Amino acid sequence: METRERLVEAMSTSLRQRGYGSTAMKDILVEADSPAGSMYHHFPDGKAQLAVAAVLEVGRSTTEDLIAIIEAAPSVADAAVAFYGALIEDMESTEYRFGCPIGVPSTEIAFVLDAVREAGAEVFASWVDAISSGLRGEGWETEEAERAARFAVSAYEGASTLARATHESTYISDTLEVVRNVLSHPIR
Repeated sequence: METRERLVEAMSTSLRQRGYGSTAMKDILVEADSPAGSMYHHFPDGKAQLAVAAVLEVGRSTTEDLIAIIEAAPSVADAAVAFYGALIEDMESTEYRFGCPIGVPSTEIAFVLDAVREAGAEVFASWVDAISSGLRGEGWETEEAERAARFAVSAYEGASTLARATHESTYISDTLEVVRNVLSHPIR
């Protein structure tokens, strides 16, 4: 793995676990096995630029995964089971230490670093687009598909936050039941 990729991965992990404010660059450099000069070569604006890159790159990867899940599933509602199931697995396997790699930094530092908030908003929009595109492929009207997709993404983020705070994955599985029902029937 190249230096830039190691830095982005280390930042993403730290953002999910500790948040932006508690992420120390010296820890990122140790985790990425990178000297400070290499970090500033790739990210001349430092920590903030690296945080934006982490949100965008993890977001792109997650969006690609979401699209693949939707394309492979019999329906978008069935795809939600896989997507939310992966969240449950991730939360439980990390003992709820890790939050969403998009939601945590996008909301924690939104008032300090607009660039990170904007990166998160871009990723969330791509998730909404992926879901609404899948629903339109199932015959949903555009407005209904977009509304249901925004609900599914909002519910995912809320369930992620509640599960992390309470150490209870039932928040995710209960939310999934409602989301699956919504995604199974066009909103009228």
